Amino acid sequence: MYHSLIKLFIYKALLNFSNNIFLKLIPKSHLSYLTFSKPINEAKICLFINPFLYNNCRKKIKKYLNKINMCPLNIDSHKDLLDSLKVRGVIEDDDVYNTMIQVDRGKYIKENPYADTPVYICQGVTISSPHMHALSLKQLMGVLKPGARAIDVGSGSGYLTVCMAMRTEVLKNKNSFVIGIERVKDVVDFSLENIKNDKPELLKLDNFKIIHKNIYKLSEEEKEMLGLFDAIHVGASASELPQVLVDLLAENGKLIIPLDEGYTQVLYEITKKNGKIIKDRLFEVCFVTLKKN
Repeated sequence: MYHSLIKLFIYKALLNFSNNIFLKLIPKSHLSYLTFSKPINEAKICLFINPFLYNNCRKKIKKYLNKINMCPLNIDSHKDLLDSLKVRGVIEDDDVYNTMIQVDRGKYIKENPYADTPVYICQGVTISSPHMHALSLKQLMGVLKPGARAIDVGSGSGYLTVCMAMRTEVLKNKNSFVIGIERVKDVVDFSLENIKNDKPELLKLDNFKIIHKNIYKLSEEEKEMLGLFDAIHVGASASELPQVLVDLLAENGKLIIPLDEGYTQVLYEITKKNGKIIKDRLFEVCFVTLKKN
């Protein structure tokens, strides 16, 4: 009995010691995720967390998660999601924040809507990660203004298309025109239902549309009817820059598109100046494929 009490005392002392050490490490280590063994952002090493220790200090951990450069584990609102992206430095532009805050991601996907991860919809189609939506909007902010014409290719759930509509103020600016184009009929129906439940007033406008069409199958007549666009976003990776999108891009317009490069994909910003195309390589990404069929 005496020896058991001594062992218990030693164990408790060691646990308290490790607890204090761990709490001191949290703000310095910049954990990328918090489970029982996950890599640290900068050092790219693993910090092993005692599950009993985690239970004892999870409230303090949650407080630190909102301060350092990481995505919190449990986010249950759209505002908290955007605030976390702001803390992490993903959203640096107030225009991006003010645009995204108007469109609750929870209205466009039911499974893990506030997790910073892509979510599968159906038939090989996903809704992109919130950080990708934020970064894409950031690149387009210069041309995505009230009165602008914008097209979202591979519009999926309809989330980013509606963000574009909010940014261009289609409800009160009749010169604005926003269109989402999606090749999968079931996904088109899904997005229309989402918009109907969130912002049904958009579906009554002539300058906002969601259409079922493969961008590669646009005829010359259809391209002429659509006109030119100041902002084009593509939510799927193409093997090469589609000529149809170059044709639809207005002078000084911007096109954001992921392109295949060997075994990886790279997000590009395409600008048209004096009729010529300027390609700016941004960063590596991972998207579904922009299918021609």
